[in-house]
Amino acid sequence: MTDQQKESLRQVLAEYQPDEFHHGDFVGADAEAHEIVRAAYPSIRIVLHPPVKKTLRAFCQGDELRSARGYIARNRDLVGTCDMLVAAPKSMEDQKESGTWAVIRYARIRGMTTVVLNPS
Repeated sequence: MTDQQKESLRQVLAEYQPDEFHHGDFVGADAEAHEIVRAAYPSIRIVLHPPVKKTLRAFCQGDELRSARGYIARNRDLVGTCDMLVAAPKSMEDQKESGTWAVIRYARIRGMTTVVLNPS
């Protein structure tokens, strides 16, 4: 995540005060968000939804580890188990080949509250 996205995530966490934080256990934004949540809000329960492919998995230490799933199933699990999606894409433009944007599109189709953190 960019510094701007990290600060925006901190603001969202402070405003919404979630009890749980779910993420896909991927290197990059998932792992960075995990560290922010653990450092600032150690009482928030973190639930991991890991991918089947371990190549880009972050192997974060959460409070609950769900079964590894393929990317599409995992994305649907994330959206289906949460009340709100906070996403940190590399660009504010929808990228058809981006897993982050795939989750954003699915959350929006489902009518989920979606916060997209601007990278700049």
